[in-house]
Amino acid sequence: MALPTISTPFLLSERGSVRATAYQMTNKAVRIGTATCVTWLDAVSGIRTRSFDHDRQSWSETLALDEAIDNHANPSLTADPAGGLRIAYGAHGFWEDGMFNHGRFRLQQSRTPDGAHWDFLSNVGYGATYACLVTDSQGRDHLVYRGGEGAPGCFYERRLANGNWDLTTKLSLLPIPPGYTFVGANLVIAPGDILYAGFMYYSLHHQRSLGVCAVMSPDAGETWTGLRGEPVKLPLPYDSAYAIPHAGDDPYLGSLSVDHDGNLVALTTDIGNSHAGAWLSVFRAGAWVTTALNPFLPVGWEIYLGCVTVDARGRLLIVVDATPTNLTKDDRWGHPLTECFLLASDDGGRSFTAQQISATNPAAANWLPNISHVGPYHDLRTPLITYTQGPPGKGCQPQERTNVYTVWVE
Repeated sequence: MALPTISTPFLLSERGSVRATAYQMTNKAVRIGTATCVTWLDAVSGIRTRSFDHDRQSWSETLALDEAIDNHANPSLTADPAGGLRIAYGAHGFWEDGMFNHGRFRLQQSRTPDGAHWDFLSNVGYGATYACLVTDSQGRDHLVYRGGEGAPGCFYERRLANGNWDLTTKLSLLPIPPGYTFVGANLVIAPGDILYAGFMYYSLHHQRSLGVCAVMSPDAGETWTGLRGEPVKLPLPYDSAYAIPHAGDDPYLGSLSVDHDGNLVALTTDIGNSHAGAWLSVFRAGAWVTTALNPFLPVGWEIYLGCVTVDARGRLLIVVDATPTNLTKDDRWGHPLTECFLLASDDGGRSFTAQQISATNPAAANWLPNISHVGPYHDLRTPLITYTQGPPGKGCQPQERTNVYTVWVE
């Protein structure tokens, strides 16, 4: 296939957080009609939005929506049936004094697609971090996140069109003593408002991820099954029967998507051993079909993290950050030689083209890429990539600033 057309990187912000565009499971750019709204974090934890007018080919000024508590605030953006936007962001941690919003996300709404004015809707979450918010064809909001006490797992919550949160379900379980976990909770909507949820099983107790699993709901969150419709007992400990294909000893979930035939698409990477690789898997006709992605990169590069989407033409688009093959596991996080690449497929993920999209800066990593995710009201004619250029920082409240860039894909 021909390479997608990409724009020159545009400097969206010079005040970015060290996690400005982080957490690839979360959508950060939505086009509705002639407006694309994008969200990111300015240092340290400022929730920011900005809008691009496709008719005028111009960007708005930056809107300072809110200030969270640290660099894990991770704003998540979606579109509603009325042509507006919703955003969830915030919490990191539980009920300790000083934590943002007592461990709950804030949900806000813009009635226009440019995100110029926002109204508070509600608080939601239980010891919550890393929101992934989607809105279905009925205007119901669906949310997954890492939450709960002890060893947190993947939580799912549903908000009805009348504004009531009416369901809370714990989807995953790590049967370990209380301690740090990361679940990378991801949610995507297929036609008919079928939900697919994905999550991983990293814990400090194991010092690695045990694997990545996915479940589905055919009834908008009421019940959950395996991908073939088999019963699943929730919350789900890691079980290979529900696994998304993944390589290596420390597999991470990049993101989920849905192709134009309604098939679930998943990206997994292994950050413990870069040589184990990154896999793109499509659940087609009751079985996973998997393609190894590293061979499509230029020689000497290996994928670290990334996310996948499907654009209006049906192309599978994967944006990744990649590092030179000679780096060790401990060197890869935010290494200055990191660059962002776009992989594209027009044959359902069987083969890919690859091109570098970041402007090289030998002194700073180009990393933490994100691309517009699919959704019932997301216009994918011109997906927008965001990425961060700067140092990794230390801790949750580092003062370093980064550059935040955008790249259009056509």
